[in-house]
Amino acid sequence: MIRVGILGAGFMGEVHAAAWRSVPGVRVAGIATLDPAARPWLRGFDGRVVTDPRVLIAAPDIDVIDVCLPTPLHESSVCDAARAGKAIVCEKPLAATFAAAERIAAAVARARAPFMPAHVVRFFPEYAAARDLVRGGRIGRPATARTFRGGPPPGWAPWILDPAQSGGLFVDLLIHDFDYLRWVLGPVRRVHARAAARPDAGAGAVHGLAVLRFASGAVAHVEGSWAYPAGSPFWTRLELAGPDGLIVQDSRRAAPLVRHRPPDAAEPRYPQAAIDRGPYARMLHHVAERLEHGSAFDPGIDDAVAAVRIASAAAASAAAAAPVEVGA
Repeated sequence: MIRVGILGAGFMGEVHAAAWRSVPGVRVAGIATLDPAARPWLRGFDGRVVTDPRVLIAAPDIDVIDVCLPTPLHESSVCDAARAGKAIVCEKPLAATFAAAERIAAAVARARAPFMPAHVVRFFPEYAAARDLVRGGRIGRPATARTFRGGPPPGWAPWILDPAQSGGLFVDLLIHDFDYLRWVLGPVRRVHARAAARPDAGAGAVHGLAVLRFASGAVAHVEGSWAYPAGSPFWTRLELAGPDGLIVQDSRRAAPLVRHRPPDAAEPRYPQAAIDRGPYARMLHHVAERLEHGSAFDPGIDDAVAAVRIASAAAASAAAAAPVEVGA
């Protein structure tokens, strides 16, 4: 039995708790939250509820610490869990700055702690299938990519809209696409980004765009928004193009993944697979399986740091209105 302690009982803590419950051989043994009474979903929880995360980190009967706290608390929590000899899952982003991400990585390396960032986009079936098509040579050498991710400003956690705490749009939101594209296309060499605020919608209503140049020569156009009107849906889009085809994913479509081929060839469609579990559950199944077999998590700490490095470079580029070299 793998026993999990979740730090944080907000939106992501609840999502992770539900996903862990679907993983055989796992028990959520404890949850840390400052105000249990404010979290109705904890009613009926049969494990420990504590108000100090350090209690779960130090507990000998906890095997995995799952960090679902606000980003500013990631560094202390992960470092403490690493020193305590725990396996660690940490919500994205690893940190709001590249410097903090490097400090966390150093602590994880010193402790040799199993670590996995919750880069959940890798576990969405459509995104994983698109990567498989690319890696299988089905569109030829990929040349361009385009992604979109966004909707209205997130209202469930006001701290996210403060760049000093979350890193802002590029770090908190678009890190999903930066990590995914690096996973598919390889190292990023340069970022050139721009961002525009929507003053009438309050602080944090920002629309951003980053152009990534990869070591392979591929170019990606990464767009994200917290500037849509209240009530608008959150949606995503992915395009991957090469000389032999185009892969398109759009969360607004009934069949969200399509591969287009030249007119003289068939155009197979890749409808959304019948999913026996959601992407968060798929991700945490991976954690449990790797722990059982004693193998490394994928992604790992280096991937988490690289994603923060790209995202931080995008934020710096937007602030300076100039390209930034990355090397990640």
